[in-house]
Amino acid sequence: MDDLFKTGKFAEYCGTTKDTLRHYEDIGLLIPVFISENGYKWYSPVQMVEFLLIDALKNPGCSLGEVKDYLSAPSTEVMKKVLDEKIANIEKQRHELEHSQRILENTLARINTLEKWPREGEYAIEECPEEYYIETEVSFQPGENESIISHVAEHLDYCRKNGYMEELQQIARIGREAFFSDKCETSYYFGSRVSQKIHSNRLHIKPAGKYITWIRQLRFGENDAQEAALQSADEVADDSYLFLEHEKFRDYLSEKGYETTGDLYEKEISFYTGNMAEAFYSELSIHLAP
Repeated sequence: MDDLFKTGKFAEYCGTTKDTLRHYEDIGLLIPVFISENGYKWYSPVQMVEFLLIDALKNPGCSLGEVKDYLSAPSTEVMKKVLDEKIANIEKQRHELEHSQRILENTLARINTLEKWPREGEYAIEECPEEYYIETEVSFQPGENESIISHVAEHLDYCRKNGYMEELQQIARIGREAFFSDKCETSYYFGSRVSQKIHSNRLHIKPAGKYITWIRQLRFGENDAQEAALQSADEVADDSYLFLEHEKFRDYLSEKGYETTGDLYEKEISFYTGNMAEAFYSELSIHLAP
């Protein structure tokens, strides 16, 4: 008996419980190699490998009944097929977990950004790395608010299906000429950031470099102009609620004599809480010329 383990010690070595081993025995999945007259059950060290295989098959979604069937009459071809399927399931779960991790990490980063940022009306200049976005062009058609919503919905669906949804907050890009001519609606792109350069005809690369950034604040319902714009949002010709304070940014750049290059980016840094009375923050940024 020196080379056998009692149930408690075997469970400890396997990282499981005696109740689990008892259940496996009851269904005929993992049977003790010896039961003494006083009722003690003993397991062989070799059965640790069998337990690990059971655990590995169970985790990707095999029922214990299926595991028992596989192990009771194993054939090389059947087992190879089962293992291939389970490895594929594990790989899928790994990607899903990594995707969820990226969303949570990026959300935490946004919270930290909002906490450390200066208050409304203050500007900052910072070095930014190259960033990558999946984008969808949004067309503003007078009287067709549904067209904007459908563009955004299609974009989010495209990102979700292709595994590109890594952040809850989104970004908008406005073409440089459209921004400085106060015609933002003529060159407007809705985007989602991805962590690396990917092969997609919707990929946009935000250049690395020095950017001037500014936090934009909207308090829906407190500002008459904002409220009026929101109330008339069904008339998309009045889309000013999206571009309400861009003029302030343009005026500041002109006043300070900043020479800029590239497009305007507007990144959401607030969270949707369902309370539209709360302040909503976004970060406007534009590349400064070298």
